[in-house]
Parts: sequence; C-alpha cells; structure tokens
Amino acid sequence: MRRVEEPATYYGASELRMSFDKILAEAMTRRVIIEKRYKPVAVIMSIEEFKKYENLMEEAEDQYFSDIVKERMKKPVKYLTMDETKKKLGIE
Repeated sequence: MRRVEEPATYYGASELRMSFDKILAEAMTRRVIIEKRYKPVAVIMSIEEFKKYENLMEEAEDQYFSDIVKERMKKPVKYLTMDETKKKLGIE
C-alpha cells in the first residue's frame, strides 16, 4: 500500500483479495485505487462521491452540447420548400 498527496490510497490487486472488507470500509472515506503490476486499473469510492462525479460529468456534457447548439445557431439556415425538396430528389 502507498499513500499519495491526493485523498486516495493505492492497493495492489492481491491486497484487495486479502483485505476486501477493510479496503471497502476505507473507500467510504477516501478514494481507493487498485493497481495491478504497479499500474492503476480501478477505483473504489463511496456512492456519494461517485454521484458527485456523475453529476459533474452530466453538467459538463450539458455545457458541451449547449455550446455546440449556440455555435450552430449563429450560422444562417436555409430551409427548402416542399417543391424544392421534390425537385432536388427528382420526385415530380
């Protein structure tokens, strides 16, 4: 196990197998990062922290799509009449 400056604790996958209950209890108060061969592969966190991240991602996604819509609305749009559409498609 190694601690880092951010509020997280790193455990190896083998430690997780041996101490699951202890690690799960710790995950209720801080993020737990699981490593396999010294590379992070998973994160265990409380459901409250997960919901915060989920809400944050939804807000970021909403802002992203809002920006796209605003950008597209700046460009003029030319709509075709039914007759123009038929002519363009060769239906007459």
